[in-house]
Order: sequence, then structure tokens, then C-alpha cells
Amino acid sequence: AEIGGDAFDFLTRDGQTFFYLGDATGHGVPSGLIMMVANTLLSTFVDISKNTKDILVQTNKYLKPRIQKTMFMTLVMFRWVHATQELFYTGAGHETLIHYHAATGKCDNIPSGGIALAMLADNEKLLTEKLLKLEQGDFLVTYSDGIVEGRNPEGELYGIERLVALVEQEAPQAANAEELFDRISKTVLGFLGEFIQLDDMSLMVMQKIQA
Repeated sequence: AEIGGDAFDFLTRDGQTFFYLGDATGHGVPSGLIMMVANTLLSTFVDISKNTKDILVQTNKYLKPRIQKTMFMTLVMFRWVHATQELFYTGAGHETLIHYHAATGKCDNIPSGGIALAMLADNEKLLTEKLLKLEQGDFLVTYSDGIVEGRNPEGELYGIERLVALVEQEAPQAANAEELFDRISKTVLGFLGEFIQLDDMSLMVMQKIQA
């Protein structure tokens, strides 16, 4: 139970930062091994690929034949272009992206799209790199399904509706991404209480600020 299958990393090259959050099937040693292989492949292809779609297509090509047929990994990968301050992403069957708009105080809950890595031998036609337009002060929250599928002692799911509402409630009070992360974490863990969870939980919070 101490070994998990969630993965994340930040990799910078040539004026761009690539970062991702992924979730391998299940929990424990098997999912941990998938996470390790995927991390190695992703960091390798960042060095030789032009965008997030190409990275995930190549990673899928080499991951698929190396793991069990019943195993897969959902993931969303981002590409931040330093010079233009633009954020691009490609989804591989992962959870939604919660985009908090500072100007309106409301969230968009955006499907990440795509198909999980290792589901098909060739995923190129099912993946697309998209632009996510962030304005000054906007937050972007990504997470693994262990958070929204977490249960309290009464067996009640936390759920995506609660998470989106929580972001809208806490973002206006948060001075930065770290503070919003702390506020979300404290509230979610308070809901779950001492109930032992069956899946890994990961959370990533970003904010666009003046360069």
C-alpha cells in the first residue's frame, strides 16, 4: 500500500517547460512499475519531440508492449512556452481540468480528452494538442481520480461537483497556487476523515502570474 501508481514531473528545455500528471491502473507494486516505466519514457521523449501529442504517441508506442494487457495509464501533459506565456496540453483519458477564471470567479470543468496510454497500440489519431488560454490570476487544478472517488466513513464519494465548488469557494481567498493547494487538501482530507482510501491521490495547482 506504500507504493503508488500516480506520477508527475516538470521538465524544461529550449524555452519550454513540459509537465504532467498521470495515474496507472490500480494500486501497489504493479501500478508503481508502470509509473516508473512511463516516467522514463516521457522524460526521454521530451528531449526529442516537438509537442505534447508527439511525446504521448511515442510513449504509448513503447509502453503498450511492455505491460500487461489489462493495465493502462491515464495522463494529461502540458507544454508552457516561456516566451509567449502560452499553455498547451494533450489529454490521454485523464480526469478533467478545472480552470478557475479570476475575472468571473467561476470554473470551467474541461474534459482532458484522448485515450489512456497502453489501451491501443497506436493512439495518434485520438490525441490532440490544444491551447488552454489562461488570463492573469487564473488557476488551473488537475488531480487523479483518487480524490473525486475518495469516500468518507459513511461511504459517500467526494465527487467532482464538490471539487469544482471548492475551487470556486477557495480560489478568491488564495494568494497563490501553494495556498490554494493547501486549502483544497485540507478540505478534502477533512471530508475523508480516517477512512482508509483504496486509491492514490494526487493534486496539482497552477496559477498564471505576471512574468
